Amino acid sequence: MVKQRRNHPELTDDEYRLLPDVINTGAVIQQGEQRIVFFNDDDRIYRAAVKTTTPDGENHIVSFYRIDADEYERELTNGQLIREAIKKPVRF
Repeated sequence: MVKQRRNHPELTDDEYRLLPDVINTGAVIQQGEQRIVFFNDDDRIYRAAVKTTTPDGENHIVSFYRIDADEYERELTNGQLIREAIKKPVRF
């Protein structure tokens, strides 16, 4: 988290709270050893890089930040689509 805060100080605590939704409902592509997850929340697109580093399949967030629509389109062409975006969960 220290590295994340240093590299992306623009992200708010509320945006970090989106991470479960990002991982659970975002579009996923495979790029090498990492899975890249994209999540659209209102007018913002988030990108999270996830890597499985342990034999038991534990996932680790490598990076998390906002991107623009052009970068999103470029990224989609640089990996294999694993999952389409899922509709965001309803919060009560």
